[in-house]
Amino acid sequence: MRSSSLHTLPVLLLSTLVSPIFAQTSFLFKWRFQDTSLQTTIPACTSLPIEITSFDTTANSTKGTPPYYMIAYPLGGGVPSTTLIGTADASVSYTPTYPVGTRLLLSVTDANGSAGGTFAPHTVIAGPNTDCVAEPSNTPAFNVVSNITTDLSTCDPWGLSISGGTSPYTVSLIAANAPSVTNVTLPAGHNIYTYISRAAPEGQMLAAISDARGRWAAGTPFLNTKGATDTVCGGLASSSRQGDVDPPPNTPAPTPTPTPTPTPTPTPTPTPSPNPNTGNTGGNTNPNTTGNTGNNNNTNNTNSAQQAAADEAEKKKQTAIIIGVSVSIGGVLLLGALAALWFCLRKRQRNKELDDDDILQFQGTSGPVMLNAHSYQQQNNYQQSSFSR
Repeated sequence: MRSSSLHTLPVLLLSTLVSPIFAQTSFLFKWRFQDTSLQTTIPACTSLPIEITSFDTTANSTKGTPPYYMIAYPLGGGVPSTTLIGTADASVSYTPTYPVGTRLLLSVTDANGSAGGTFAPHTVIAGPNTDCVAEPSNTPAFNVVSNITTDLSTCDPWGLSISGGTSPYTVSLIAANAPSVTNVTLPAGHNIYTYISRAAPEGQMLAAISDARGRWAAGTPFLNTKGATDTVCGGLASSSRQGDVDPPPNTPAPTPTPTPTPTPTPTPTPTPSPNPNTGNTGGNTNPNTTGNTGNNNNTNNTNSAQQAAADEAEKKKQTAIIIGVSVSIGGVLLLGALAALWFCLRKRQRNKELDDDDILQFQGTSGPVMLNAHSYQQQNNYQQSSFSR
């Protein structure tokens, strides 16, 4: 059976995990891969059959309650995942979906939240393909940060700071090669947990945080345990409180999926289509065409068309302004020229009218023409000279 990934825990499983204040849910069943060679590695994108048996195989008096889930904890970072792996004891399998090279601590849990124990960490290796690889998302951000990064000694405090997510939080403490998982539910509002280590020395332990909605926090600190075998710790007790926690400064952001850059193609300015079913704002105006080449390509074509239309409108606007100014100046010059011509013609007409008035005034004289003395003397002299001849 091919496994399917779940983004949140089922309601029944979630209520079981977060209801106890401090509980160990185990010793009912155990599990292992049918392929006994899978001791330290597991191939990616490969269905791996799993056997579910009673914890006490001799008495066979206990068992888990289907369905079963695989909780995969990436060591030292990443986001854990919960995957449905089977709905019956005889039909259980897990398909790793983490990238090659990821180290995982695996724990099978039943419908009641009972854990079937853990083995040593497994490293994901190359499988037949990578089609199934998909790391869980951490959006919005939900993180856990540890104050210790290497070794944890017996009875030493281990500080865990939580940011994001939804309170109340559940702290899961998982040791490698252990039959049990310890779950601690913090009081509502508390986001800082101090664990007094009572883990067996010379081992490995991981802390994982889940919230009220079943999300897993990124971080999953993984430490080596060391120190004394006496885990009484003189009455020291683990505790929690509320406090201000900054998100981890070096938390990598999710890597966006690269989008191929579309090759630009020259297209005429698009004419808007009145058909609302036309799913293309670029060159495709056929309403029956449904296979668009990509939202990015359409967006780029639309932007290019809008820019071209804006440039064309700006050019038309500038041309209209130039034509308007030219027409205005030409009109003013033409009016000036016509006005000058009119004044010139008017002046000539006026002069002509004045000359005609003078002639008319001379011809219409009814009385004697009076000449001045000088003119008369000249005329008399002329007459005398004519008679003397």
